[in-house]
Amino acid sequence: MKNWTKCLGFVSTAAALAGGTLLNLQACTFRTESKIETTSKIDAHIVLDIRQVKDEAGQVEGYVRGQNANPPPAIKNEAAKEPMALARDVPPQYRVAVHSWFDTLDPVSAAYAQGTPAPAKAAASDAEKKAIEARKARFEKIEQAMKDAALGENERGYAEVLLKAAANAKDDEKTRIKALQTLANEENADRKTIYLAAAQRAGGNAGNLPEVEQAYAEKIREKLKAGVMFQAPKDKKAFEDFQKSALGKLYSTAKAGDWLKKKDA
Repeated sequence: MKNWTKCLGFVSTAAALAGGTLLNLQACTFRTESKIETTSKIDAHIVLDIRQVKDEAGQVEGYVRGQNANPPPAIKNEAAKEPMALARDVPPQYRVAVHSWFDTLDPVSAAYAQGTPAPAKAAASDAEKKAIEARKARFEKIEQAMKDAALGENERGYAEVLLKAAANAKDDEKTRIKALQTLANEENADRKTIYLAAAQRAGGNAGNLPEVEQAYAEKIREKLKAGVMFQAPKDKKAFEDFQKSALGKLYSTAKAGDWLKKKDA
């Protein structure tokens, strides 16, 4: 209660100094339990803007498949958000005044409030763009492998090799499966780069990766062509949402985690 009162006092002071400028309240919200908390505990409280993630997922997957001529606007024109990004909107003349409060609540965010750049985030944005373009260039190979039922889309939004080499498999079969695994690994590495960047831009971080994976998996399932194999969600809530969807209603007897062949809706 003491810390919460302190946070409220800080917000009132900062609001007065900034002339009504809106400050990010994440720091106050995350520390109502204790002044000293681990990063993992703070991360667990972050609420992801899942609607934004799903919207971006639809744009990215459409672009990768050639359905959209241009890269998604959010990916093309905006850098990834920094923690407590709104704190940077505080007028420069007031940043020193509020710095000590940010430093008490979150040293990293205090640095951002002072205008300190975050080069790692800019690099991640570049990596995301490269990953999207790499996926677009690779898509025909991925699509063909999925048409052949050699690859499928798993419930976490990644490509998975479905072919298994028998004990007495010939060398050419083993070589093919190895090549498929390399293809899937490259694709999945790029997907993970995109997912992590999407989590950050939507107000989360690496701890929100499972939510982003599920959001992308949903959009990927929707865009799959008939005959391609995909896995039904294992997560209870995600599976319930799948069952309610137009696609899920085509699989009334499916169970969570089942591999299914895409049907025409």
